[in-house]
Amino acid sequence: MNKKQLFSILQVIVSVSLLVILFSRIDIESFLDLLARIRPAYFFLGVLCYFLSMVIISFRWLFIVRTANEHGDIFQLVKINFVGSFFSMFLPTAAGGDVARMYESSRRGMVGTNAVSTVLLDRAIGLISLVLISIAALLAGYRYLGVLSLVYLVLGLAVAFGVSWRLFFNLDLIHRLKVVFQMPLLVRVEPTVKKLYLSLYELQLQPGLLLSTLAVSIIAQVIEISSAVLLARSLGLDVPVFYFFTFVPLIWLITMVPVSLNGLGIREGAFAFFFSQIGVVSTAAVSLSLLVYACRLLAGISGGFFFLGSSMKGSFRNQSEGALGYEETHEP
Repeated sequence: MNKKQLFSILQVIVSVSLLVILFSRIDIESFLDLLARIRPAYFFLGVLCYFLSMVIISFRWLFIVRTANEHGDIFQLVKINFVGSFFSMFLPTAAGGDVARMYESSRRGMVGTNAVSTVLLDRAIGLISLVLISIAALLAGYRYLGVLSLVYLVLGLAVAFGVSWRLFFNLDLIHRLKVVFQMPLLVRVEPTVKKLYLSLYELQLQPGLLLSTLAVSIIAQVIEISSAVLLARSLGLDVPVFYFFTFVPLIWLITMVPVSLNGLGIREGAFAFFFSQIGVVSTAAVSLSLLVYACRLLAGISGGFFFLGSSMKGSFRNQSEGALGYEETHEP
């Protein structure tokens, strides 16, 4: 058993363990009753908003791709984002989806370093927008929140992102790491890492790109959070909207930590913890979390069809090219 297999097994164990603990602490009968009384109209609108957010967020990546002098096709990038959702169902949350996006981008003609750097910057902008939305929500309603520790948490995250960005995008960093890349196992990857870093560095130097991608990202995140609001309404939960704009971004940040399979268990626990601070019972919070997860599953299933379609198309193309090559080499 290699390390990857062992890590995957550990993630499954973590997810199952957390779900078992959570479901042992909620009223199963109330949980099933809540799910049975879902309002279909709100649920459908919630799913629709989630899919719309994925389409809009693809424009963020499109701006970055075009700035990197790569051909940007919005329809293709939307498909790749859905394919990323498909692979994130089996891999560690956002990291697994991002690796799939990098692979699909390079497979469809994008330069390898650009495929990696554009996805990384796209992810970084997404994280920053989540923190900004949380800060805006706190400024608008911190007096009613009643949980001072959350204010410190969000502000701490904002400072951490700012300091990390400043430290990472410093050209002295690549020179200081030169000693590390002299090690026998790392010396071969130094040129690739350096090229990737410089690609990222050049992209983030453009304020117009950062502002436009942040604007698109915030719009998409607002729509995705609105999806959670609609899903809550489908369960009959009448929670003030600004709580969603404070809690949900923090929950997304927590579930990005790759310790469970697609965030299962971590996400449900985070929903239960945050929403219990304002009086929502754990049963309802976990139910809401599973509806949110259902949206991700539907997006992932759609991505699976996109991936299957592109794979079959590529297979047919290779077979056709092989047949043509055979005919040309065997002309009478």
